[in-house]
Order: sequence, then structure tokens, then C-alpha cells
Amino acid sequence: MADQSRPLILVFSDDADYYLSIDHGFQAEGFLTCLASDLDEIRQLAREQQPHAIVLDCRSGNYRPAELCSLLQQDADAAGIPLVALVSDGAERDYVDLVKSGVNDIFIRPVLPAKLIACLHSLLEGQYDFAERGTQATRAVRYADVVVNLATHRVQRNGRTIHLSPIEFKLLLHLMQNAEHVMTREELKDAAWQKGIHVGPRTVDVHVGRLRKALLAASDKDLIRTVRSVGYAFSDQSGDEAKLGE
Repeated sequence: MADQSRPLILVFSDDADYYLSIDHGFQAEGFLTCLASDLDEIRQLAREQQPHAIVLDCRSGNYRPAELCSLLQQDADAAGIPLVALVSDGAERDYVDLVKSGVNDIFIRPVLPAKLIACLHSLLEGQYDFAERGTQATRAVRYADVVVNLATHRVQRNGRTIHLSPIEFKLLLHLMQNAEHVMTREELKDAAWQKGIHVGPRTVDVHVGRLRKALLAASDKDLIRTVRSVGYAFSDQSGDEAKLGE
């Protein structure tokens, strides 16, 4: 699990020298990084390390860039993680295919590290306060015994740190910001996943289940209410489901 006080960027590349060159710039700007050299490694790191964005060096690997993006968007652990693609100058077909695939941003190499870093800052805006790195964050959302620190991206319950994936973090934040109101699965999908990604009701249920399990690790009181045939509500009140959202 990555240090939750600093965003983790997964870099896909089989060029170790290139990775080391951008890692230095990322570290200086408050990011952590990890390297994957093939699709299986990306999937494993997405599951185990839960990165906040993925940078794809599209010169690497045996997949066409758009195909690789599609495979990641369909993966249960990688879906919803922002994707930034780096393509070679003259790879017009790859560029067009990537635009159609719904990747978050595309850069033609060589790209200035400052531009790539600015893109990552923009993608993670609201989750981390890069202007105040190294200081105690003060912005937080609180409900019952759960505290979400918006600057450090940390979640605590009863003073105990709860580790969440980016998708689970977005689900929790949306539920807490709309506490006592029933959120439909469609509303939760819109809040936690990128636009254009096909996410079925079952996928939403699976991630809410993971979020519930993570929160229950710090308390035996379940704050996530399942409202049959509708969705979910974040509530500290027990009782009739029908009263939620009134």
C-alpha cells in the first residue's frame, strides 16, 4: 500500500532509463512512482498498490496503445484510474485511436516533464493540495466517526487509518457529502468512474462492498445502508430504510 499522503503514479515502460528520468521529476513534485513493464504487472500493481494515475509509455509492450487502454478500463482493479498516454512523434494512428478509447490525456514525445506533471496535478485536483506539501492538511469531510482529509487523501475511522482504492475513496466521499440521502447506483457510478467507461450495477455493488468491509475493519457499526432496488445511503441512523433521504 502506498503512502497515502503522497499520490502514487504507476509508470508503464520497458525503458528503465526513461523511467528513472521522469521519476526524479515526479519525486521532486511530491509524487511517488512505481514501474510496470507488462500488462500483468500493471494489473498486479493496480490491485496491490492502488495507484492514483497510470502513465503509459506507448512505445513499450506488445499491445497497440488503444488496445492496452481498453484492457485496463475493463479490468476490475484498474478501471477508473486516470490514464495518461505518451506516443511517439508521427504515430498519428495511435493518437486518434487513443482519443477514441477515452484516455484522459495524450502527449507526443518528447514531452517536457513540467507538462506531464501539470497534467497529473490537474487530474488529482481536489484529492491533494500540492501547494501545501509538507504541511498539515486542514480540509476534511466528517460524518459520525469517519474523517476524510481532502488534502492528504487519508481516511480515518475511530482514529484508525482506512486504506481505500481511488474508486472506493470517491464512493465514500460522495456518500459522505450526501449523508442520509439515498444515492442510486447510477449516481455513484458517475461520481467514481470516468465518463465513457461502461460500469454495470454489479461492479458498483462490488466496490461498495469493498468500501463497507474496509470501514467495518475499524468499527462494527455499518454506516452504509443498502436500499433495496435503489442504491445506498451513508447513515448513522438505524431504522426504516424508507426514511432515508426524507
